[in-house]
Amino acid sequence: MIWWLVGVALALEPPEKPAPPAPVDGECPEAYSVTPGRDVPECAAVALPLSVAADLYAIEKWSEHLEARYRIDTAQLESKLEMEQWRTDQLQQMLDLERQSQPVVQRPGVHVAVGLVGGVVVTVGAGWALQQVDDD
Repeated sequence: MIWWLVGVALALEPPEKPAPPAPVDGECPEAYSVTPGRDVPECAAVALPLSVAADLYAIEKWSEHLEARYRIDTAQLESKLEMEQWRTDQLQQMLDLERQSQPVVQRPGVHVAVGLVGGVVVTVGAGWALQQVDDD
């Protein structure tokens, strides 16, 4: 169950942000504002309306926020899983030590087996005794 949750959490992690493309020959070295009456530099560029540029910037900031948020959640989940694995390992070590340090006759499984056999013997003996009393 835990491994399924880890798989789902890792599958839901947002993809990495793509790297920016390499510069194009003849592109503008920096951003210029294009306003009426101003000369446009002689370089390759794309003119976007300010509202589109602002929207793209807002989407980029929103995606960075989501990426940071999901990375924290994944890190917390991984931390909890590591802690759970550590606890499991510690309990397993304790059980191994317990099994090694106890003599065979003190182990719970042996007690159960002896009790079961003893109960069967007592029941059969009581039945045999009742049969003997009834035969007389």
